[in-house]
Amino acid sequence: MNLLNILLAVFGLGILVAIHEAGHLLAARLLGMRVEVYSIGWGRALWSHVSKKSGTEYRVSLIPIGGYCKIAGMGEGGAVEGKDEPSDAGSYLSKPAWSRFLAIAFGPIMNYATAFTLAAGLLMVGMPSADLGSTIVGEVVPGQPAALAGLKPGDRIVSIAGKKVERWKDLTAAIEGAIIKVTDGKPEILADKVNDLAVVVERGGAQVALTVRPALVGGFPRIGVGAHTIVERLPPAQAIVGSARFVWANNLEIIRSLGRMVSGREKAQLAGPVGIVRDTAAQASHGALSFLATLAMLSIALAIFNFLPIPPLDGGRLVFLALEIALRRRVPHKVETAIHLAGFAVFFLLVVAISAHDVFSWVHDAVAKH
Repeated sequence: MNLLNILLAVFGLGILVAIHEAGHLLAARLLGMRVEVYSIGWGRALWSHVSKKSGTEYRVSLIPIGGYCKIAGMGEGGAVEGKDEPSDAGSYLSKPAWSRFLAIAFGPIMNYATAFTLAAGLLMVGMPSADLGSTIVGEVVPGQPAALAGLKPGDRIVSIAGKKVERWKDLTAAIEGAIIKVTDGKPEILADKVNDLAVVVERGGAQVALTVRPALVGGFPRIGVGAHTIVERLPPAQAIVGSARFVWANNLEIIRSLGRMVSGREKAQLAGPVGIVRDTAAQASHGALSFLATLAMLSIALAIFNFLPIPPLDGGRLVFLALEIALRRRVPHKVETAIHLAGFAVFFLLVVAISAHDVFSWVHDAVAKH
């Protein structure tokens, strides 16, 4: 992973955030709200320009990950700044609840639209995707159990622990069977009973027997392999349908994964801005198509993340607006402001903590490789 890939990853993530905030900006303007600041990044402004036509100040700020769109009547943390301002027709607070709901929701909606557009374009020119219908190994992570056991890219895994595997999900199930026991439908992790796995692969027309002992990653067994990728090219009409399926399938998978984390069936694996940049930069090293496909999936994740009903995310604000629409009256200003500001503080501290962990892991891995 080189500096160019890291810079490319930061730029790509910045574009996704810029599009998200542009969704707020465009919706707010169409609904008659005045946008005071549109910023890419946080902190001190490195560059700014005030539009003579709209009065909006456009900024590029010091911290490159993230950004915000400040609508008149709203603070940077998402809380409203004051009570109703009927004399200010351009204020967020002067608009009906449905208008404010759309202005907030349009940020994540734009991320879905971005993912759809990227996926459609990639399907037309050739979109790399995991070949989950086979067990052909596409990537072997250096230093991980599979590499140590002698697996190589291009190997087709025939069986694991004597069980024939034909699809990638069969392979995953067989590996997890080395440490996870299911009793009455409930998974039980047997961390002290990781077994060696007899793995048979097909290589160059011959079968090769190997022995792999999975490593625990986040409490789950992993051997450090990735599925073979295939390139799919479709005509425009089919690409549009395929793109819709891509967005829907990835959307469901992320939501299901969140559900498994909340229920305790899957250990939470959080990544902050640093971790996301690291993973995106790694994909950039595989080429432009892999990088763009990763951005499409990240755009879906960004949309879902922002729809979570947690202050200061868009979803937190949408909860208050939904209550206002249902009850036909606003949540008390002091209550909403206090919750948003508290959520903003907690969210900021959480991002700092996760980012510190990501930096430590990144440095640790770099040192380990050398």
